[in-house]
Amino acid sequence: MAEIDETRDTRLRKKLRETAVSFKILSIDEESRMLADDYVRHGAIPSDYPEDALHISIATVNRIDYLLSWNFEHIVKIKT
Repeated sequence: MAEIDETRDTRLRKKLRETAVSFKILSIDEESRMLADDYVRHGAIPSDYPEDALHISIATVNRIDYLLSWNFEHIVKIKT
């Protein structure tokens, strides 16, 4: 939701927020934080992208099978 709130276009931000309410928002718990730290510490995620590590760890902890992204360039690669 934080990224939606940073959207400069007010009409787009409103549409995104209206769409987002139909999804279950997963919480950031201690297990997710620790796993994200591990991802960064072990080099799985670059240290410049701790929020991305957190997104991935939240998905992992909640057993989410798919993580959709259009801007995780260092994670979403055609090769992988």
